Amino acid sequence: MGFIVLCSALFILIIIRLSISVWVHPKLETDKENKLRIAWAAFKKNETYRKPEEEITENKNDYEDAFDDNPLPMPAIIGINTADSVTLVRLKGIGPAIASKIILRRNTKGKFKNINELKEIYGFSEQTFLILKQHLKID
Repeated sequence: MGFIVLCSALFILIIIRLSISVWVHPKLETDKENKLRIAWAAFKKNETYRKPEEEITENKNDYEDAFDDNPLPMPAIIGINTADSVTLVRLKGIGPAIASKIILRRNTKGKFKNINELKEIYGFSEQTFLILKQHLKID
Protein backbone atom coordinates (compact mmCIF):
# COMPACT_ATOMS: atom_id res chain seq x y z
CA MET A 1 0.00 0.00 0.00
CA GLY A 2 2.84 2.38 0.88
CA PHE A 3 4.55 1.69 -2.44
CA ILE A 4 1.39 2.60 -4.36
CA VAL A 5 1.04 5.87 -2.42
CA LEU A 6 4.70 6.70 -3.04
CA CYS A 7 4.41 5.95 -6.77
CA SER A 8 1.23 8.02 -7.10
CA ALA A 9 2.84 10.97 -5.27
CA LEU A 10 5.86 10.72 -7.56
CA PHE A 11 3.56 10.60 -10.60
CA ILE A 12 1.70 13.72 -9.43
CA LEU A 13 4.98 15.59 -8.88
CA ILE A 14 6.21 14.65 -12.36
CA ILE A 15 2.94 15.86 -13.92
CA ILE A 16 3.19 19.17 -12.02
CA ARG A 17 6.81 19.63 -13.09
CA LEU A 18 6.04 18.93 -16.75
CA SER A 19 3.03 21.23 -16.83
CA ILE A 20 4.50 24.16 -14.87
CA SER A 21 5.49 26.02 -18.04
CA VAL A 22 1.85 25.99 -19.15
CA TRP A 23 0.40 27.68 -16.09
CA VAL A 24 3.32 29.82 -14.84
CA HIS A 25 4.18 32.83 -16.98
CA PRO A 26 6.72 35.26 -15.51
CA LYS A 27 5.77 38.91 -15.93
CA LEU A 28 8.39 41.37 -17.11
CA GLU A 29 8.41 44.14 -14.55
CA THR A 30 10.61 46.72 -16.21
CA ASP A 31 11.74 47.85 -19.60
CA LYS A 32 15.29 46.90 -18.62
CA GLU A 33 14.27 43.26 -18.09
CA ASN A 34 12.58 43.25 -21.49
CA LYS A 35 15.77 44.58 -23.11
CA LEU A 36 17.78 41.85 -21.37
CA ARG A 37 15.37 39.19 -22.62
CA ILE A 38 15.68 40.50 -26.19
CA ALA A 39 19.47 40.68 -25.87
CA TRP A 40 19.60 37.11 -24.55
CA ALA A 41 17.51 35.85 -27.48
CA ALA A 42 19.80 37.68 -29.91
CA PHE A 43 22.86 36.26 -28.15
CA LYS A 44 21.53 32.71 -28.43
CA LYS A 45 20.86 33.23 -32.16
CA ASN A 46 24.31 34.60 -32.97
CA GLU A 47 26.62 32.82 -30.55
CA THR A 48 29.86 32.50 -32.48
CA TYR A 49 33.19 31.07 -31.57
CA ARG A 50 36.56 32.11 -32.96
CA LYS A 51 39.64 30.03 -33.27
CA PRO A 52 42.50 31.54 -31.24
CA GLU A 53 44.74 31.76 -34.28
CA GLU A 54 42.28 33.92 -36.21
CA GLU A 55 43.36 37.48 -36.88
CA ILE A 56 41.63 39.99 -34.63
CA THR A 57 40.95 43.33 -36.26
CA GLU A 58 39.80 46.56 -34.68
CA ASN A 59 36.51 46.58 -36.53
CA LYS A 60 33.45 47.65 -34.52
CA ASN A 61 31.60 44.53 -35.70
CA ASP A 62 34.13 42.41 -33.82
CA TYR A 63 32.79 43.48 -30.45
CA GLU A 64 29.24 44.64 -31.14
CA ASP A 65 26.46 42.06 -31.20
CA ALA A 66 25.04 41.83 -34.73
CA PHE A 67 21.49 41.28 -33.46
CA ASP A 68 21.49 44.28 -31.14
CA ASP A 69 18.16 46.08 -31.62
CA ASN A 70 19.20 49.12 -29.61
CA PRO A 71 19.23 52.15 -31.92
CA LEU A 72 21.93 53.90 -29.90
CA PRO A 73 25.44 53.34 -31.27
CA MET A 74 27.94 51.42 -29.17
CA PRO A 75 30.85 53.51 -27.91
CA ALA A 76 34.26 52.48 -29.24
CA ILE A 77 35.63 52.13 -25.69
CA ILE A 78 33.52 50.91 -22.76
CA GLY A 79 34.43 51.43 -19.11
CA ILE A 80 34.22 48.02 -17.44
CA ASN A 81 33.77 49.55 -13.97
CA THR A 82 30.80 51.73 -14.96
CA ALA A 83 29.02 49.74 -17.70
CA ASP A 84 25.57 48.45 -16.83
CA SER A 85 24.31 44.98 -17.68
CA VAL A 86 22.41 46.17 -20.77
CA THR A 87 25.61 47.61 -22.25
CA LEU A 88 27.61 44.49 -21.36
CA VAL A 89 25.04 42.18 -22.97
CA ARG A 90 25.30 44.20 -26.19
CA LEU A 91 28.94 43.09 -26.49
CA LYS A 92 29.66 40.07 -28.65
CA GLY A 93 30.33 36.99 -26.54
CA ILE A 94 28.78 38.33 -23.33
CA GLY A 95 25.33 37.14 -22.41
CA PRO A 96 23.20 37.93 -19.37
CA ALA A 97 24.96 35.34 -17.21
CA ILE A 98 28.46 36.70 -17.86
CA ALA A 99 27.22 40.29 -17.52
CA SER A 100 25.72 39.52 -14.12
CA LYS A 101 28.94 37.78 -13.05
CA ILE A 102 30.96 40.86 -14.07
CA ILE A 103 28.68 43.15 -12.08
CA LEU A 104 28.59 40.76 -9.11
CA ARG A 105 32.38 40.57 -9.08
CA ARG A 106 32.58 44.37 -9.32
CA ASN A 107 30.14 44.79 -6.42
CA THR A 108 31.75 42.20 -4.14
CA LYS A 109 35.48 42.65 -4.74
CA GLY A 110 35.51 46.28 -5.84
CA LYS A 111 36.38 47.88 -9.14
CA PHE A 112 38.58 46.13 -11.65
CA LYS A 113 42.17 47.34 -11.41
CA ASN A 114 43.43 45.47 -14.47
CA ILE A 115 41.60 44.35 -17.60
CA ASN A 116 43.12 40.86 -17.17
CA GLU A 117 40.97 40.35 -14.06
CA LEU A 118 38.09 39.56 -16.42
CA LYS A 119 39.74 36.20 -17.09
CA GLU A 120 39.02 35.23 -13.47
CA ILE A 121 35.27 35.27 -14.16
CA TYR A 122 33.98 31.76 -14.75
CA GLY A 123 32.68 31.41 -18.31
CA PHE A 124 34.53 34.44 -19.72
CA SER A 125 36.43 32.73 -22.52
CA GLU A 126 39.89 33.58 -23.78
CA GLN A 127 38.48 34.18 -27.27
CA THR A 128 35.97 36.71 -25.92
CA PHE A 129 38.73 38.39 -23.93
CA LEU A 130 40.94 38.70 -27.02
CA ILE A 131 38.08 40.25 -29.00
CA LEU A 132 36.99 42.69 -26.32
CA LYS A 133 40.21 43.70 -24.54
CA GLN A 134 40.94 46.50 -26.99
CA HIS A 135 37.43 47.93 -26.55
CA LEU A 136 37.28 47.80 -22.74
CA LYS A 137 39.01 50.19 -20.36
CA ILE A 138 39.48 50.52 -16.64
CA ASP A 139 38.01 53.79 -15.46
